[in-house]
Amino acid sequence: MRILDKGLLIESMFHPNSFHHGRVGLNRIENNNNMLKKYSIAIPLNSEAYNFAKKCQQRLHNSLSISSILINNSDPHINLIAGSTNNIDNVIGLLHKTSFKHKQFTDFIGLGVLLTPDPLIYMRFTNSVFLRELRKYLFTKTLPFWDTLNNSVDDDVWIPKSTLAYKDLSLNELSKALLCLEKINIKCRMEITELSVIEFTENEREVVRINI
Repeated sequence: MRILDKGLLIESMFHPNSFHHGRVGLNRIENNNNMLKKYSIAIPLNSEAYNFAKKCQQRLHNSLSISSILINNSDPHINLIAGSTNNIDNVIGLLHKTSFKHKQFTDFIGLGVLLTPDPLIYMRFTNSVFLRELRKYLFTKTLPFWDTLNNSVDDDVWIPKSTLAYKDLSLNELSKALLCLEKINIKCRMEITELSVIEFTENEREVVRINI
């Protein structure tokens, strides 16, 4: 992992923070149930952070025709945990009971790149004690309802991120894409006011959004 000038974070291909790292097999993993669906619990972006994400995605679309995330994904968000289940209603029920005693915030601190054959550009946010504890809480409380989980909460180098470009971004276009985004830069603090559940099929679909 390297941080370059202007705060750009570069992750290597095999960095453990890859979204698909650390699959956790649970007691029902032997059940090859075709009805299992893939979901994540996420924090939807709002306010300036949301506007920044959409502006970046639109600029990549207009300038380089990089639009897979803009067209096929749900609203910009930070994934907390993800896995497969046919008990998503139980997960949603738990989220409805989740609340914070005090207002909670996270800071947008710059862009990041995950270097793979299909690179990924993302917004990165502070990895605060609160976010780590929130992930641990969600992991522990929803654990009985998942058949598999793709994340381990023991990962101290987890980076809260919201994807801006992926799938139709090539290594050859990466430098052009970063230059395209270079002049769109903000520093902002985002209040965490909602959690969402996102279903992964060919596209992403937000199943529910819950005020907390």
